[in-house]
Amino acid sequence: MNFIFFPHLIDSRYRATFPFFRKLMLVLCMIFSGSASLAQIGENRLKSVWMEKFSRFIEWPDTDTSEYFVIAILGNGEINHALEDLYSERTIKGRPVRIKVIENAHDLNGCNILFVNSDHDGKLDEIVRIVRSKPILTIGDTDGFAKRGLMINFFIEKNKIRFEFNVSAAKSSGLSVDFRLLEVAKIIKSS
Repeated sequence: MNFIFFPHLIDSRYRATFPFFRKLMLVLCMIFSGSASLAQIGENRLKSVWMEKFSRFIEWPDTDTSEYFVIAILGNGEINHALEDLYSERTIKGRPVRIKVIENAHDLNGCNILFVNSDHDGKLDEIVRIVRSKPILTIGDTDGFAKRGLMINFFIEKNKIRFEFNVSAAKSSGLSVDFRLLEVAKIIKSS
């Protein structure tokens, strides 16, 4: 057990793998010591990371000259804190990220990504109408949101986060979508 605290006591043949095993043990401890709330935090953090990954396969029009890459969050949800924590000091598309929590879909000026929380389910048709022809990547995580007009909607399948993609919503927005993103998505048509 001394080798954990005194790496110089490890045989030189195994010293190179020591940092790997240390990280592995840390990850295993985090996985097996979690609770339901930790699992939820992990799910929201993964969804937040996916938003940056989506941006790699989306091209916004050249008219977007804003200093910041803006992610607007419509409503209150568990993902809000994950987005704020993850992107407080990160960049997307070479620009610092600004998180903007809004309560009204009319406050979308300068927004690149819009995440719609489930508490706006009753207003979704109006939200889709407002953003339909704007170059805003719309994302949600509520059953039926992609079918109703958001571009991307997260869902859980076999304990994995997957996403649906509404191609017609993307076409009407004017965003260019790389085909590689569509290859891994479940394609949805608007209702």
